[in-house]
Amino acid sequence: MQPFLSRNGFDFEKAAALADEGSARRYWRVQSAGGSAILCLDLPFQIESSDFVQIGRFLKKEGAAVPSIIDLDERGWLLLEDAGAESLDSLYRKDRQAGELAYTAAIDELARWHRLTAPNVVAGRFFDFDKLWWEMEFLFARLDRLSDRLHVDMRPSFELQMFLRSVCEHLGKSEPRVFTHRDFHARNIMIPDPSNPQRIVFIDFQDARMGLPWYDLSSLLYDPYSDLTMEQRRHWLDYYRSITDRRPGEDGNRYYLQALQRIFKALGSYLFLTFEKEKPFYVHSIEPALRRLEEIVLLGHFPDTVFLFVKDMRTLHLDALQDLAQRIASPA
Repeated sequence: MQPFLSRNGFDFEKAAALADEGSARRYWRVQSAGGSAILCLDLPFQIESSDFVQIGRFLKKEGAAVPSIIDLDERGWLLLEDAGAESLDSLYRKDRQAGELAYTAAIDELARWHRLTAPNVVAGRFFDFDKLWWEMEFLFARLDRLSDRLHVDMRPSFELQMFLRSVCEHLGKSEPRVFTHRDFHARNIMIPDPSNPQRIVFIDFQDARMGLPWYDLSSLLYDPYSDLTMEQRRHWLDYYRSITDRRPGEDGNRYYLQALQRIFKALGSYLFLTFEKEKPFYVHSIEPALRRLEEIVLLGHFPDTVFLFVKDMRTLHLDALQDLAQRIASPA
């Protein structure tokens, strides 16, 4: 590793490990006389077949706001442009005015991505029914395991499962399909210079695929990591529609259908990371995800069975989940 860093003027002895965000990759901030960069270990890795490298090069060529690849090595080492330590999430919590400028810039950039002609590595994979439904089944499996572990019943009813299946069927055959970031939330949007919040950088784009534009937008606006209000979500939904000429009635209720599926998917990820990967800090995202789902169900006019499941998760089972996460964090 050190020879790889040395040829670029960096020293691993001065490296600082970055927070684990649930990825299998590992990241460090490394320093040189000329500044800092991000060192990434990505295994298994082959340069020419790496989704991160292929998509990153494509996006950079298209002028997208992503980090440059400084150097890379077949052993899985990548040296990336440092996009800074300030995320959209952290900026918004500290400075609402600057954060609102950054949100607007992020949606402007997102609209540009949605107009891209996708490269082959992205164009051949879709948020079709199989992918969307797999994400729901992943959630169901987490709930099943936790029900057994905690001796409570958190399993979704048959009616709820069939409703979510119909949602996935509808979304999976809907148009238009656009270049979709796929993990578009406020911690994957960096602000290199907080004094210039309109300059943003998108990271963690290697899982991009073709999907409805509402997938990315609902990921951002209903992001459990963020503090947006319902009024702000509506404002930026209207703003996205205005800059993309998507009329409010054009897609019917698809925005809320996609938001429902997307945040249920996020809930499954938080449950998996907290209780199966034993990363208990993700438990803090479960309650916000459930509250986002309650709003989505109400605004989308979805069946009572959906609302009751979400409400029961929050009011009846959340304490038990938090207690279990505490035991994982502090084993006896």
